[in-house]
Amino acid sequence: EKFGPRVRLFKVFTDLPLSYDSYEPFGVTEFCRVCKKCAIHCPSQAIPYGDMTTEGHNISNHSGVLKWYSNYEKCFQFWAKIRTDCANCIRVCPFNKPEGLLHDLVRWHIKHFPRLDSPIVKIDDLLGYGKQKRANRYWN
Repeated sequence: EKFGPRVRLFKVFTDLPLSYDSYEPFGVTEFCRVCKKCAIHCPSQAIPYGDMTTEGHNISNHSGVLKWYSNYEKCFQFWAKIRTDCANCIRVCPFNKPEGLLHDLVRWHIKHFPRLDSPIVKIDDLLGYGKQKRANRYWN
C-alpha cells in the first residue's frame, strides 16, 4: 500500500527464515482493473491490458499465481534499445505518489470506495500526474 508498484519490480532469493504479515486488501487489484495507465504508457507494450491470469509469458514469469504478468523480455529489450531504463509504469501509477494529505486521502478512498476508481484515474490525468518532464526544464 505504501510503496505502490515499486515492490513488484524485483525478486529476492534467500534461504534465510523470513517473518511476514498477513495480507490486508487495500483496493489496488480493483483499482488496477480500472486504471491500466501502466499498460497504456508502456512503450514496449510489455504490460497486459487484459484480465489477470495464472499463465506467464516466458521464463521470467513464475506461472501459477493469479496476477498480471509483464513481459520482462520485451521490457528489457526496450531498455537495451534506448540504453537506459524507462520507468513509465512507475511514473504514471496513481499509487506511486508521496505520502501527504491529498494522496493519503485518495488511497483511503480507493481502499474503501472502489466505485470512485474510474473518477480518480480521470482526476489523476486532469491534474497532470505522470506526465514526463522535458529534460531541459528538469535539468535547468
